[in-house]
Amino acid sequence: MDVRAELTLRLARVAHEHERDRPPRTGHDWFLVPEFRKISWEELRDALATAPKPLVVAPLIEPGYLSIWRINALETEVRQRVERHMANQVEYFTEKLKVCELEDGDPVELTVPGHELTLTVAELLQWAREYTAPLGVSVNRFESHVGHFVLMPPGGGGPPIGWKRPKSE
Repeated sequence: MDVRAELTLRLARVAHEHERDRPPRTGHDWFLVPEFRKISWEELRDALATAPKPLVVAPLIEPGYLSIWRINALETEVRQRVERHMANQVEYFTEKLKVCELEDGDPVELTVPGHELTLTVAELLQWAREYTAPLGVSVNRFESHVGHFVLMPPGGGGPPIGWKRPKSE
């Protein structure tokens, strides 16, 4: 299993579930736009894993609907904006992980009910170079040498998704 592709799908699903206050649905089908076709979680994860990178992966307002663009296929002006965004994303995570005192082999956990997933700091940085999504994703450290994903709720307002109280160290 490609953990970076899996993370991309889980983050999209968390955004969909939070927006509609739905129960976790890991492993269910997706509907791709503009292809207008249904695809299983596993098939989409494998397609993302083997697709030429970098990619924009956007969860749409309808739960389960997802749109994907290869950045290299975008018009020049749009591609340049997306490339700047991705460079900023990589710089953000690089600096954020330093502030959190997390190193390449340290785990970063997505601990939202139904979407638990762990990857390393190195895998997270590789993900940031390969994927971007219009989601407010960050990482915090609540315990020594373990990072945790935190997502801002779609549309703003409300507490961050995945936020935990810091443990005393």
